[in-house]
Amino acid sequence: MNQSTNPWQGKRILITGVCGTVGRELFEQIRTFDPDYLLGLDNNESELFFVNEEYRADPTVQFQLGDVRDRDKLIHAMRDIDIVLHTAALKHVILCEQSPRDAIQTNIQGV
Repeated sequence: MNQSTNPWQGKRILITGVCGTVGRELFEQIRTFDPDYLLGLDNNESELFFVNEEYRADPTVQFQLGDVRDRDKLIHAMRDIDIVLHTAALKHVILCEQSPRDAIQTNIQGV
C-alpha cells in the first residue's frame, strides 16, 4: 500500500481512550499500517500498565496516563502529532445522566 492510499504511513498519531474497546482496536489496526509514531492516552492506570508492558520493546509506540479533560496534559500530548483519534468516552448511560457535565467534557469536548 503506497502513501496515497495509506493515510497512516509516516504519521504521528494520538489515540485518546486507547485502553477502551474502540481505542484499543483502532490502535491494533493502525499499527499494521506503518505509522511513524503511535501515542496512546488513557486514564485507566491498570490497563495502561498492561498495554505498555505488551509494547515496551516497540520504539514507535508510547503510552501516557492522562485524562482528556486535563488541558495541559492534552496539549503536551498533541505536540508534534499529525492525527488525533478521540475515542475516550464515558459509556454507561446512567453515569452520564448522573454526571452530564463530565459526560459532555469527556465524550464531546475534551478540554
